[in-house]
Amino acid sequence: MTNAFDDRLVSLEIDVDGQKIKYDQNYYIIAQGTRFTNGNFGECNLRIDNISKKTRDYLVGRTSQWAKNRTTANIFLNVGRASYGTFQMFAGQAIAGSPTQPPDIGLVLRSLSQAALFGYANAFAAPQNATVKDICGQIAQTAGIELDFQAKNNPNIGNYHFTGALAKQIKSLNDLGVSAYIDPSGSTLVVTDINTPRKLPTIEVNAETGMIGVPEITEVGVRVIMLIKNEIKIGSPVKLTSVVNPSVNGNYYIYKLGFQIASRDIPFYWIMDLRPADLALGVQ
Repeated sequence: MTNAFDDRLVSLEIDVDGQKIKYDQNYYIIAQGTRFTNGNFGECNLRIDNISKKTRDYLVGRTSQWAKNRTTANIFLNVGRASYGTFQMFAGQAIAGSPTQPPDIGLVLRSLSQAALFGYANAFAAPQNATVKDICGQIAQTAGIELDFQAKNNPNIGNYHFTGALAKQIKSLNDLGVSAYIDPSGSTLVVTDINTPRKLPTIEVNAETGMIGVPEITEVGVRVIMLIKNEIKIGSPVKLTSVVNPSVNGNYYIYKLGFQIASRDIPFYWIMDLRPADLALGVQ
């Protein structure tokens, strides 16, 4: 289990107008966000306090949706523990920025992964014999991201064409009989069979590995809260073991992955929404 005295590491980098503005855990940083496997883009809402008024006003003037001089601000949030260093929790672009209420001098940013793709209009027509993998590969190339195609279902799609925002095209791939989404931690277009985990190491989730409380049964599976660990990714296979509620024991995959972190506060954990990967639930 994670050592409670293993110090937290938090770093935030905001790249705007060619400048790299950096903060670490010595500032009060809180963030929460979610990653999805249904084609929705990852999101992150964060707040940083005790920055200079000059810097805050500058960033608000560049990120507010009503700013005259609005420009792209790239957000990189890295977290971890002193024992293993940091990993990238979120990477994306700010879509809204605002100051905190006085007397605090702080900044609130709302961000989406690959937000620039919403403004990229794309007209694409595939050859008549193109497969799902061919189409996904072309879209990933246009978006400038890597493709991780793991689906066994790879039929020919006759007369495939799409016109519109590239972000909507990526989401529309889910209508082709696969599960397609962007992993914000690696800027990768992941494509798997529907209701199938990614080919990643299985995450052992139990009280000894950092599970907090008792798993909560939902309408589609189970929700688990887990201390932040660097090997957990959206789509990862999970082996869940609960002593208090053994009826949920079994194999799952992460279909929605939320996080809540703070540089110096209670939240520092994953919120994992799991779907069954098989029917072997309630294993004693």
